[in-house]
Amino acid sequence: MSPGVDEAAVKRQYRERLRHVHPDMNPDDPHAAEKTKRLVEAYEVLSNPAKRSALDATLRAEAEKKRRQQRDAEKRRRAAEQQRRAASQRTTQQEREARGAARARARRTRRTAPGPRGRQDIRMDGTTIIGNGNIHITVNGKTVHSSGRTAQSHRGGGAAGSDTRSGVYHGNMTIPAGSKTVISGQVMGNVLVAAGSTVTISGQVMGNVIVSTGSEIVINGKVMGHVTAPGSNVAVYGVLMGNLIVGSGNAKIQGVHMGRVV
Repeated sequence: MSPGVDEAAVKRQYRERLRHVHPDMNPDDPHAAEKTKRLVEAYEVLSNPAKRSALDATLRAEAEKKRRQQRDAEKRRRAAEQQRRAASQRTTQQEREARGAARARARRTRRTAPGPRGRQDIRMDGTTIIGNGNIHITVNGKTVHSSGRTAQSHRGGGAAGSDTRSGVYHGNMTIPAGSKTVISGQVMGNVLVAAGSTVTISGQVMGNVIVSTGSEIVINGKVMGHVTAPGSNVAVYGVLMGNLIVGSGNAKIQGVHMGRVV
């Protein structure tokens, strides 16, 4: 019955329902007595103005609570959608900037490359050291210095000290076992970390981070893919767009994480 029905209609409906549920009219229904009891209780409430007013107030409060919960859920959904769109826009902008930088380097390389007549073949039988972006090549006991800049900068390294990697890496990056590495540049591929390493990601990794057991990973920058680090410790202070798989390891998340923790 609707909330605004009058007392006469309540009484008519009560009598009509009573004929359908009363035990005398339904001897084969084992629940007839219980149905009749509930019907009498309902009639006592609806026929009493005070009780009926209290019931109406309770129903209105429950309806308002349900509407409020629906509004809150819709606000949370919209906020999450706005965050997702903002993250997608930032990622797209960074990808455009990376592609633009790569094209600019390619143009500089084409402009500075020697022509067919000035081209020479150099056989390197010594060592190549990349530091701070400049290239130093030892050829036949003589050092050839190139004033150009590489896309990658690699300082320090190994288990003896810290290893800082900046610039743009277009392939996968491998971190040796037992090293302490800071990635401050941009890695376009995946980062592969050997066991017992300590890695801090302050820049951006476009692919996945795959970590061997017993390592320490700190994400202050952004990882666009997944982090797979079973049996390792992972702390996220920046942004992790994919899933975080730690298994028996530890996960600490104080930044933005859009995926799942497994």
